[in-house]
Amino acid sequence: MGTGKPGSQLLPAKHLSVRVALDKVGHYYADVPSNIIGGYQMVAGPWDKLVYPLNSDSTWREACRHTRTVYQIFEQDLPIEQTDEYRKLYRKMVRGKSVRKGIKREQEIRDYFQRMFDAFESMKASGFLGQQELGGKPKDDIRVAIDRHGQLVRLGNGRHRFAMAQILTVPSIVVHVCHMHSRWIESCMRTYQEPEPHKAILLGLEGYRGDISP
Repeated sequence: MGTGKPGSQLLPAKHLSVRVALDKVGHYYADVPSNIIGGYQMVAGPWDKLVYPLNSDSTWREACRHTRTVYQIFEQDLPIEQTDEYRKLYRKMVRGKSVRKGIKREQEIRDYFQRMFDAFESMKASGFLGQQELGGKPKDDIRVAIDRHGQLVRLGNGRHRFAMAQILTVPSIVVHVCHMHSRWIESCMRTYQEPEPHKAILLGLEGYRGDISP
């Protein structure tokens, strides 16, 4: 089983968002995924050997300013003006450069951070809610890939929310599976004796749901 065509869909997005135990996302992909796995849902090859552990290597917290910002605010109690993300947004705004989400005024930067505070308090009070529960799109959930061994690898999207979940130690999160190693799919087909890849994938994803403690 090889790599599919870019953008080809083994399953629609709504079936690829799944609630999993937080500790099941044990690795992260440090490089830009689009350079290797692009728009493929099924990916063969050694891409999954370029990942780093989350639990035994804390450098992932510093690897991205979005993740770093969450720890600066909610663990270190830094004022938002002292966070790396605020400083970068402010510098770009002053220079008239393109700013995240079209920010053009300082108040809009503060509004952006207020939404971060609101998300943290919501997660603290109600647990981690997926995008479908919030009325959004499944593809906007925390993005992950599944490697050849069935391990969940965190990708780029949802870095703020993932860091918040780590700080709050929520029992489970909702992830969106963007990419799957072809060997994992083949393993699911053998395990469940299911000749159709998309049906085997659904059965494999159910296994992650089953790992959540009641």
